[in-house]
Amino acid sequence: MSQNKVVHLFVNVSMAYGHKGLSEVARKEKVNVSQLRVGEFALFANKRLTALKLYAANNTVIHYKAPTNRPIDIRTLRYIPHFMSGTDIGYDRALLQVFRDRYEHLFPAEE
Repeated sequence: MSQNKVVHLFVNVSMAYGHKGLSEVARKEKVNVSQLRVGEFALFANKRLTALKLYAANNTVIHYKAPTNRPIDIRTLRYIPHFMSGTDIGYDRALLQVFRDRYEHLFPAEE
């Protein structure tokens, strides 16, 4: 897996916010998102945990909304930066990793 990681997590954030609004939420918590380095992410989640925005270096924001408004499995948050690519936040792959971690004893080691 890549060295990408979430360095800041903000919850109860309106997903109506764009770059400026997300930056302001972070600023109120004394975080300057413009200082994120490549591979560092600020993750913003709405109150119901049905949507995420991932703020990355170079003013990049990627949005994810769970299908049918199901809550996002909070265990996936640590893996999302590892699996994101382009405009895909990688939630399904992160969820699969959670499953693998939980049930690794069922998967034979690859040689």
